[in-house]
Amino acid sequence: MTNDDVLAMAMDGFTKAASMYEGNRPSYPNEAIEHIKSLYINPTIIVDLGAGTGILTRLLSTIGARLVVAVEPVLSVRGKLHSLPSITQILD
Repeated sequence: MTNDDVLAMAMDGFTKAASMYEGNRPSYPNEAIEHIKSLYINPTIIVDLGAGTGILTRLLSTIGARLVVAVEPVLSVRGKLHSLPSITQILD
């Protein structure tokens, strides 16, 4: 099995299960979010690379950055991000 095979299987799995993923994946520990917030007093830009359905992006958006960018390569998963008003830019 090649890396391309694994990538194709992952993309297919996330495409088929985007809604189920959002409803069943646990959130991030508050301590982790507080630690990230403590690293920068006034961040200008926050980028969530591999944003998925935006679980972490929503939490990071409370930091108060001017620009919140979500990067997600899977189209059906990325579609979930459009419902989050705190995201200012969505990239594939």
